[in-house]
Amino acid sequence: MDIYIANYIVIVSVAGALNVLLGLYAWFKKTSFTGIRIFSAMSFASSFYIFGFAMELGSVSLEEIKFWIQVEYIGLPFISPLCMIMVGHFVGAERFRSKRLFGLLMVIPVLSVLMLYTNDDHHLFYRTIYLRGDMATPLADMVFGEWYVIHGSYTFGCIVVSGYLLIRRLRNIEAAYRAQIIVMLAGVFLPMIGSFLYLVSLTPYGMDPVPVIMCLTSGMYAWAVLSNGMFTITPVAREVIFESMRDGVLVLDEHNRLVDYNSAAALMLRTLGASTIGTPLSSLWSSQPGGSGAIDAFDEAREEQILRWRRDGAIYTYGVRTSPILRKEQPIGRTIILTDVTERTALEEQLRYMASMDGLTRIYNRSYFMHETKEKMASASYTGRFVSLILLDIDYFKRINDGYGHDIGDTALVHVVNVCRGHVPVDGILGRYGGEEFMLCLFGYSLSQSGELAERIRLDIAGHPLELSDASLTLSASFGIASGTAGQITLEELLRRADQALYTSKAGGRNCIHLAADEGNIRLEMGQRELLEP
Repeated sequence: MDIYIANYIVIVSVAGALNVLLGLYAWFKKTSFTGIRIFSAMSFASSFYIFGFAMELGSVSLEEIKFWIQVEYIGLPFISPLCMIMVGHFVGAERFRSKRLFGLLMVIPVLSVLMLYTNDDHHLFYRTIYLRGDMATPLADMVFGEWYVIHGSYTFGCIVVSGYLLIRRLRNIEAAYRAQIIVMLAGVFLPMIGSFLYLVSLTPYGMDPVPVIMCLTSGMYAWAVLSNGMFTITPVAREVIFESMRDGVLVLDEHNRLVDYNSAAALMLRTLGASTIGTPLSSLWSSQPGGSGAIDAFDEAREEQILRWRRDGAIYTYGVRTSPILRKEQPIGRTIILTDVTERTALEEQLRYMASMDGLTRIYNRSYFMHETKEKMASASYTGRFVSLILLDIDYFKRINDGYGHDIGDTALVHVVNVCRGHVPVDGILGRYGGEEFMLCLFGYSLSQSGELAERIRLDIAGHPLELSDASLTLSASFGIASGTAGQITLEELLRRADQALYTSKAGGRNCIHLAADEGNIRLEMGQRELLEP
């Protein structure tokens, strides 16, 4: 046997072994790529063709050569259509997932196999096959028949369609996937070029160079699959689905490494880029605000969790959800979905504010005041702290509305609240009871201490008239105060007693304070007020 041909057989055998290994790896690979089984079938078909060709080169008779050509054609006619279908899956062309289309595409390859195996009856595949007379090693040539032309045209047509789909995708695909597209383009076009050179008799010894070329392309496929994550998760219909999503999507493999992301995620996480593909999530997130706490949220989130970070000088709020990517009920990765809920969160906060605050005076409304005060009284009951409630009512408020108008009346309410704010302790709770009445809850203040604070507020209101455009409006308020020990008195009881004390102040001439004591409502006298003045 010629040493050149012997070396050729060795290289071809390596290509066959690579295709068998690729086929097995793809068959058992857990991946979301829907065309993985097609790739596996293409690899097995290639191995039949390559090993058959190697055995053909080692044959010593025409009959052996004809037998091994039949073995080659168990796989050869199917390689190109399978490649086209696999490419269709890769680029997201939905029609290539049709079982009906698959069946139609397999008609000519199946007929080619039948034509070859029955060629002696009709000679439509090749008219004759013969041994070359000028070769030391038996090599065969054939005169092609009509069906061989159909078979060859169909094969080249599948290759052209595959190349077109890949080139069209290459123009607008993420940079991280271009290496995969280039590998697939090489797998499509290099064998086609070799086949063309063979048909025009430009190859050494007139031998088919395609199996040797497939050693190179199989090695490229192996590199892309093992080192570049090819077929783990592919960019299926990115422009239609993935890139059009408003939510940010991160796709991770089973080792928590970034496999893919969409444009929305790149806007949210400015560290994302082509160079971050394959980066562990922990490394990717380390430069983001929130650090490891955010990673914990990603790892543990089953329902939506909230993350906040600053970007471009503003605070953004994101809801984060994660879900597994399954193949045959086995996890092969997961997705992290980031939803911009900044507007929704702002609206929720606004609704909570509206539900708890008085729209005019910007202090607690009655229902929220009651809720907060009860919560705080429950906490204070463990220590037995004093709790006091001050009710105040603006005197003759109806006269203000009738004489100056409701706009001035509203301004007077805000004015009184602003005066009160200056006297509210850190843990005090100020709220609007209704109309022109307000309430202030104090913790740790006895009845007499609450009276002192109320007196300062009363004097401050009276001493700071409301300045109008053409006049000054002097205001005054009446007060009722009740006190007790947290855990021994309810808020409702405090309100009842304070309200009675307030009624006594209004009935007693207004602009005064009454304390709800055990012996009845006690007026804070003028002399006492002078002593209490700061």
